[in-house]
Amino acid sequence: PSIPSEYIQPSEMEDMLYDYHLSMAIANREGYTDVRQQAFKLAVMKKYDVSEEKFDKSLQYYMRHTEKLHDIYVELSKRLKTRRVRKVHQRVSCLSMVILLQREILPTSGVVTVH
Repeated sequence: PSIPSEYIQPSEMEDMLYDYHLSMAIANREGYTDVRQQAFKLAVMKKYDVSEEKFDKSLQYYMRHTEKLHDIYVELSKRLKTRRVRKVHQRVSCLSMVILLQREILPTSGVVTVH
């Protein structure tokens, strides 16, 4: 059976989760505050033009349909293994994401907004 249209489709969900997990790894490794971690999450949502509510509801859907979520994470695992091989390139990409976040997402006041 296919995924109902109100939820993020598997290929896009895989892409979003990939970016989400990478951004959370950066945030956790760097010891960022909860506000900055939330900003990283919002940056992923903005990249895919998906609301936080739709992302959360879609994630809940996949958690209720574990076989579909399993399939997504199998693919994510393959991508992360490939990422290890291209680690230097990814470090540059991750650094670019941090710079983008600091310039476009994080206001100097510490309040999180999305433009």
